[in-house]
Amino acid sequence: MKRKFSSGFQLWAALYAVLTVVSAIAQLINGAGTDTNINALARALACLVPIVAYYLFDFGAPRKPAKRLLMLIAHYVISLACAWLLIYLAGLLQKNADVAYWDLVVSFTIAYAVIAAIIAITNRRARRARGAEE
Repeated sequence: MKRKFSSGFQLWAALYAVLTVVSAIAQLINGAGTDTNINALARALACLVPIVAYYLFDFGAPRKPAKRLLMLIAHYVISLACAWLLIYLAGLLQKNADVAYWDLVVSFTIAYAVIAAIIAITNRRARRARGAEE
């Protein structure tokens, strides 16, 4: 349990860092020089949802390639839907930008792809290392 918590926290920190950098670049391109605290907290929660879903539904378990792709798509859709819900809820506290949902799709997809690729490579290397030991 301690290992899952530790690796979950590391994933959350990495996803938040990537998402924050992508979001900052997108804001600068769009001419916005500042970010609100509510958006920063919503981004932190949007990063926490995929991590919880990953461990709760055991998306990282070894599966056949077709099922693994299906699980990846399901995880992405669930995570993005929860992130959209968080943006909607943040919009109840303050006005969202007109392109808030689109910005989330772009920045979340980039961050998700980077972290998913890192997880896939790490899992593949771990499986190969276990296979070499046996």
